[in-house]
Amino acid sequence: MSKQKFTFITVLLTYLLIVFGGYVASSESGMGCGPEWPLCNGQIIPGLQGDTLIEFGHRVIGAILFFMTIILFIKIRKENESFFKVKVANWMLDLLILQLIMGAIVVFYHLPSIIITIHLLIAMIFMAILIWFWRSDQPKGKIGSPLIKHLNKYTQYIIIYDDRIRSIYKAPALRSCMWMAWM
Repeated sequence: MSKQKFTFITVLLTYLLIVFGGYVASSESGMGCGPEWPLCNGQIIPGLQGDTLIEFGHRVIGAILFFMTIILFIKIRKENESFFKVKVANWMLDLLILQLIMGAIVVFYHLPSIIITIHLLIAMIFMAILIWFWRSDQPKGKIGSPLIKHLNKYTQYIIIYDDRIRSIYKAPALRSCMWMAWM
C-alpha cells in the first residue's frame, strides 16, 4: 500500500478515535476499565459489556492507531524524505507517546478535566500532523477530498457547538485554538 493511502487510513482512524473518545466522555464510560492501565478491570481482555465495552473499544482503536503510526513513521524514514518531514515525523511519534501517557494519567487520576482537555488537544495536533503528511504527498492540483472536507466541518461543529464538549472546554482561548487547528 502506498504511503499516501496508508496515511489517509491513519487519518480516518484517528478521526474515529477522537469521535469515539467524545462518546466515551459523553456516555460517562471513562472509568469503564477501572483505574487501571493498560489492563482493563485487571484483565487483558475484560468482559465486554456496558461502560467496559465502550472504554475498552476506545483503547483497542488507540492500540491499532499506535501500530499504524509506528508503521507510517518507518515508511517516512525509509523513503529518505526531507529533513523537515523527518523532523515532523519525530514530533508525530513524540505526540503519540505523550498521548498514551496522558490517556493513562486520565485513568489513574479518575478523569480530571484539565488532563482530558490536554488529551484532546494532543489528539487534534496529532491529527493535524497526519493530515499535513497526507496532503503533502498529493499532486498539486488535488488538495483535499469531499470526505476530508466533511470531516473537517463536522469536527469544527463538534468543538464549537456541542454542549457536552463545550462544558468540558470552558476556556475560550483553548476552544479557538482547537477550532483553528482544523482551518
